Formats: sequence, C-alpha cells, structure tokens
Amino acid sequence: TGRTIQPLIPQQQFAVTPQTFEAEVIWNATPNTDYYIIEVNKNEFTNDELQEGSIIYGEDKGITSSPYSITGLEEQTTYYLRLRSCSESAQPSKWCTLEDGTFTTKS
Repeated sequence: TGRTIQPLIPQQQFAVTPQTFEAEVIWNATPNTDYYIIEVNKNEFTNDELQEGSIIYGEDKGITSSPYSITGLEEQTTYYLRLRSCSESAQPSKWCTLEDGTFTTKS
C-alpha cells in the first residue's frame, strides 16, 4: 500500500501485581507490535537507553502479549519498571512507566 508506518504509540495503562520473587505485568496491547521489552531496575531510569544494573525481559522477542510474569526479583525490594513495544518494521515506542513509578515485592 506504500503507506509510511507510524512509530508505535505506547498505551499508558499498565499495572504490576508483585509477589515475593516475581511480579505479573499487565498492559493494553498496542497495534503494529511484534514484541515487548520490559526493563526493571532498583534505581530510577535516567534516559531512554537500557540502564546498567537492569533486568531486561523480552530481548529474545519472546514477550508478545499481556500478561507476563517477570521473575528473578528480590523480596521486599522496590523496583522501577518500564515497558516499550517493538516492531520489526518501525522504531520502538517511547518507554511507558508505571503511574506510581515503582512497585515493591512482598516478603
């Protein structure tokens, strides 16, 4: 059709349900998305690059739908979390962050 594919638009609505060593992440699906990247860090994110010390989920392009359980977390720990949608044919979306910024795992 020759139309230019617009960059992906992040949906602002998503939430985390923390457990002790994992958390379930739920978000609204976005159009023209092949996979999602979730980034978790104990420190606040400072820019759009993947941050040192982060746990990155989905770099294998394996996260294709919501919900998704992120694992390998520490108990009673506060984490920053962000999500972006990615496509093989367009630039990744802007990072979408949690409304509260952080979530805390249970003990």
